Amino acid sequence: MHATDHQNFLNFLIEETIAGRAGDLSVERIGEHLYGDLDEKVTASRVTGSMIRLRARLADYYRDEGHYDPLRVDIDVDTWEPTFEIVDLENRTVLGVCLEKLQKHWALAMGLCVCVLVAIYGTSMSRELLVVQPPIEQESSLEAQSPNGADGGLAVPNTDGMSAREIEALAQDYLIQMPDMKRQYVALELARRALAMEPADVEMQTTLALAMLNIALLAFDTGRAKSFLLEAEGLLTVALEAEPDSSWVLIGNATLAYAKRDFERTIEFANRAYRGGLVGTQTKTYFAMLMSFSGEYEASNLVATQKVDPSLVNTVVVRRTAFLSNSFYLGDYQTVVDHVEALGADMLTLNALQITLVAAAYQMLGDQETARALTKKSQDLFPTFRPENLIEIFYRNPQSRYHFLEALAEAGWDFDR
Repeated sequence: MHATDHQNFLNFLIEETIAGRAGDLSVERIGEHLYGDLDEKVTASRVTGSMIRLRARLADYYRDEGHYDPLRVDIDVDTWEPTFEIVDLENRTVLGVCLEKLQKHWALAMGLCVCVLVAIYGTSMSRELLVVQPPIEQESSLEAQSPNGADGGLAVPNTDGMSAREIEALAQDYLIQMPDMKRQYVALELARRALAMEPADVEMQTTLALAMLNIALLAFDTGRAKSFLLEAEGLLTVALEAEPDSSWVLIGNATLAYAKRDFERTIEFANRAYRGGLVGTQTKTYFAMLMSFSGEYEASNLVATQKVDPSLVNTVVVRRTAFLSNSFYLGDYQTVVDHVEALGADMLTLNALQITLVAAAYQMLGDQETARALTKKSQDLFPTFRPENLIEIFYRNPQSRYHFLEALAEAGWDFDR
């Protein structure tokens, strides 16, 4: 969903609510307004997915750039109706819901809401188009789970009674789910809690910096991204001076270089960490990711193929994604297919990128029937996934990966939807 689509969606909900027609809002009515006359199932999927992403965008905005806005617009789960709140900025308390006042003063209401829309969408949109969060009932079991296979909510976990190191480990598990802004904010909060307990701990400083870098990567060219990038660089500079041989600190500095699109430095720091001995499961997982993004596929697979505790669900997902990506770009399409077929029933747990990689591999091997079936499955389950965005944003030399997109197109992927 593009920025203008988000604006149209939110503007429509606001106008209808202020006009007193919130009770008439439905999937069908919203879908007709946004998309016109489409298939009923397609419309329902698009509207539901768009609402999930709109709620996330509002939450991100008020958490960061809009933290001090006096007027807040929110849309509760299980409703299409936005609420309007006036906030006491000094005490950070909600003074009351103001829908009735807004309805009495239509011009003022729409003026305020236009200000909200401009504030939220007046700068570059974040890279959230790349992050595919399908309707909850459609999420695969792996994607719906939070660290270590626990329940799938995105609220910050209760850390009462946990040590700083335990909280940091929890933060790291959210960290590796890199293309998901919501989970990165959870990682950020957890890392801050851990560092507050052990403010001199260099590795905890690095964990906090990594959360900031991940948000900066996803927020792209916004004030928020630049602010987090600068703060992370300060933390990592100090950390490297204090612990120059720490593999986690070196991985942090590799990620900083990656965020600056300096792939040579990314590889240099990552290799230093590898030569010194990668300590910790997530250190190894980050190494596999960064080397894959940088085009060092064989090096990435040295770690991506290592066994990991299956209860670490997110780690399994990330390493599998790195392995399948590496194998595909190395031209080993049969390995991609064989690996996935060996999963059996677990194949149902594949995420959007994994399914498209497998579809493209089947296409490259000449099995177009299977490729088309998987392509359709991916687009049905993940209607907002944009593989072309993922390649342009995360990978070095994106043009060297266009054969992946070409294979998907041949397998029926609709890049214009």
